Amino acid sequence: MERRKPLLPVKFAQGWEKRTAVIEDDSELPASEDEDAPDLDESDGVEHEDGDVPAISSQSETPYIQLYLGRQKTLAAKKSEIANICSCIVRSPSDHFGKLKLLRALCSETNPVCAVTVRRLAMVSLTEVFKDITPGYYIRELTSEEKAVKVSKDTRSLRDFEQGLVSNYRHFVGLLERYVQAVGSASGPGITALKTLSDGSEIERSKLESLAVIATKCMCLLLERLSHFNYSKQLIQAVVPRLDSKQCKGRLSEVCFKTLKALFSEHGATESSVEAVRIINQICKTRRDGRLGATFVEVLLCFNSSDLADAAAAATAATREERQRQRESRDRLSRKEKKNRKAAAKLDREMLEVQATESREKRVKLQTELLQAMFNIYFRILKHAPLNHLLPAVLEGLAKFAHLISIDFFSDLFALLDRIMKMPHLSVRERLYCVQTAFQAMNGQGDMLTVDPRQFYCHLYQCLIELCNNEAQKDVPLAMECMEIMMRKRRQVSVQRVLSFVKRLTTVCLHQDATTSSVALLEEVKSFMRLYSCAGGLLDADVVTSGVFQPEVSDPEYSHADCTSLWELTLLEKHYDASVRQHASQVARCG
Repeated sequence: MERRKPLLPVKFAQGWEKRTAVIEDDSELPASEDEDAPDLDESDGVEHEDGDVPAISSQSETPYIQLYLGRQKTLAAKKSEIANICSCIVRSPSDHFGKLKLLRALCSETNPVCAVTVRRLAMVSLTEVFKDITPGYYIRELTSEEKAVKVSKDTRSLRDFEQGLVSNYRHFVGLLERYVQAVGSASGPGITALKTLSDGSEIERSKLESLAVIATKCMCLLLERLSHFNYSKQLIQAVVPRLDSKQCKGRLSEVCFKTLKALFSEHGATESSVEAVRIINQICKTRRDGRLGATFVEVLLCFNSSDLADAAAAATAATREERQRQRESRDRLSRKEKKNRKAAAKLDREMLEVQATESREKRVKLQTELLQAMFNIYFRILKHAPLNHLLPAVLEGLAKFAHLISIDFFSDLFALLDRIMKMPHLSVRERLYCVQTAFQAMNGQGDMLTVDPRQFYCHLYQCLIELCNNEAQKDVPLAMECMEIMMRKRRQVSVQRVLSFVKRLTTVCLHQDATTSSVALLEEVKSFMRLYSCAGGLLDADVVTSGVFQPEVSDPEYSHADCTSLWELTLLEKHYDASVRQHASQVARCG
């Protein structure tokens, strides 16, 4: 009987296989076979990556190396096929756009040997192909009259390419949506077909999640690069609701947030961004019980407020000038000239549509719709859930876009902000955002109103003293922004308020741990000294006044700050940091 020695076991999909080899020399025989050959029977209870799997017979299974080589060969053939199809399409899109269907078929590969890998490669490749061959304009569907008209061969070829491109693009977007839905509880014939392979088995949950992440990234890339093209609304409807998705360990939410951030910050008020904000507004209406994720509100901060305001103002002024020129020239034109100008204007409108260039009127309309939907989101959250986790993001957004709020909502806005600031358990940052919102609104269209900002001066005065706490010292830059906005309204700031704020800033400066915060506060004090000559009286300790300084008073108007001096500067001039000592000395010399 031949003697055999144990070899290392091999793991297959069905289980572990024990291997042995014939011993030709006695020296090859180990001292103890039990020590070198692990027993991998079912009774072992050894847990592997795929769980407990029974052992398989080596006589009924293909050797592992043959399975591996077969898979590599099949995968290499699929990669070559994908590469050849993509290069053929990109080389001549109008002649080979029909091959897009072959790529879409590979996105649903059912070969169990390499199905998941081929689907990933096909989806990514098809996304890049669409980014390369898609034109920079919207392709509308031909009417029955246009289809009946005889056209040249070139025009017919262009129409066939456009309609074929739109058809394949529509099917691909739908396929990506089904991949994302397959991770959830959604069911249907199309979703079931994606999960099933040719051998009747289903794709594992982990691999299905990886396909969903790839599909989401493809949709986001298409939305970011082809937001002007067809079915962008369908892409937005698929991306926006997943801003707070917990599926795939939050990876879907992260990808969607980055895409919308780029869309809002780079493109501004477009039809796609307006549609996205409109969908967020609808989601806010349906989720009033605090289930709304903070990312829905945080993504709105990605809009550039200055670009929106400048574009709207420029568009409005240009529109008025253009209308005035038209009104002046219309009276001097003959009937024939008016008819020719009307035809030329119609041709210009068609050219603008082809070149995907928005008119001034359209930009103003889009900006108006966007701002209206955005402020509806903010005010709805403040009225229905003022103390939930969304409050910081809402207040930050209001502070950023307050100068764009319509003047009709100012009275309600100020009343709402004052009510929120009086609520308990409100952080210093949230109260500073309320103050910043009020000041920004008054610096914008609020100039046309006679609004008394006294209550917000009091709130800011109380917030400054809380910056002495270690936890609130990170909010010093935000407080400085509020102070700078307040100083723009120099006529509304009385002498007593100026002195009270200067005194409080120096007091807060003594309690700062970070030297950068101390320097910023001292720079603010220096700005007050330069703008208001009356603040120099606080540097003179020999001035005799009637009254007693009351720092505990909440209203800076009645704290009697003129009855004290800036003795804190003496301590700051002995600070351990050289920059703080230098700035303190500069403030002391301002008097």
